Amino acid sequence: MEPVREGMKLFLLRGQRKLHWRDESPDRRQKIVEAVAGYSCLEHILVVRVGKPDEPSERRRRLCLERMLYELNRLEVWHVYLEARARGQNKADRGMLDALRARKIVGHRLRIDHVPGPADAALWIPDVICGAFGASYTGRDDAFWQSIRTKVEVHSI
Repeated sequence: MEPVREGMKLFLLRGQRKLHWRDESPDRRQKIVEAVAGYSCLEHILVVRVGKPDEPSERRRRLCLERMLYELNRLEVWHVYLEARARGQNKADRGMLDALRARKIVGHRLRIDHVPGPADAALWIPDVICGAFGASYTGRDDAFWQSIRTKVEVHSI
């Protein structure tokens, strides 16, 4: 993963602490998504909650995280790094993992750690994938998604 992290860091502009899709120009977005698509050592899973625009965002996130953890457990990924958020939100994520273990949706080997976004360039990749998907889904720009779609397993819930 270290070559991936170093490759992502090359996209930082002066003053940037981390990449964020919404802050990038269309030209830079295309270069970044092509770089992510070129990392042959990575597999990507995207879980999308569709059709519930009035649903609270934390509920949508929780449902997507539940499915993502299930899929990662199925693939025998035992250590998941999530971008750190507020302390209470991180605690809720860990509580949800405990609940998934209790319901036997995931095994006890699976663990999650929260890491600040600027501390790990690999955490920027999900933002790129979600940004590319979102641009296509909303009809704004399909080119980004076309560059990476064959590398992403999408689950709609």
